[in-house]
Amino acid sequence: MADRLAENGAIQYALANPEAGSKRAALSGYIMGALNDWLRNPFPPLSRLAAPGRLRGKFFDSGVAPLAMDFTSGQYASGSAGTMSMKSFSDIVTFSRTSNATITKSDGTIGYAPHNLLTFSEQFDNAVWAKANVTVTANSTTAPNNTITADKIVEVAGAATPRIISTNAVTLVPYTISIYAKAAERTQ
Repeated sequence: MADRLAENGAIQYALANPEAGSKRAALSGYIMGALNDWLRNPFPPLSRLAAPGRLRGKFFDSGVAPLAMDFTSGQYASGSAGTMSMKSFSDIVTFSRTSNATITKSDGTIGYAPHNLLTFSEQFDNAVWAKANVTVTANSTTAPNNTITADKIVEVAGAATPRIISTNAVTLVPYTISIYAKAAERTQ
């Protein structure tokens, strides 16, 4: 079998007459067999590749491999040649956004994914909520998600027009809101 390590670091195999069991450099593993001219060449586990001094040479440009991910075996490594180390997926890949997500709706139009327009919507004790004739006790009972984060809002006895308000600028389009509320010891 005519196979070689190309100048750019790619491993090249001649698909004519592949030979099972032919060896390549330590990073390439073995050719396990051929099926209809498709070759199976498993690379060694990333844990072996991540050992100090293993990631050198032409396998990666300039001997640097900033990221190696094997989704089949669940092995992930990052670093550079000589400092590569195994890490969890969440240590290597993170995601955050600074704006609302967009989705394609069933009618083919693009819109925003559901998101919360109210700031501090679970913290009625926060200053963004203007309170008149009410008291707020933060995190006083169990919320719908079984955490102790539900606030207790009680009107001041005998006061007129108890309310709690948060002002948000919105456009003139329909909005859907949901509120979870339950009675405590008061009857009003």
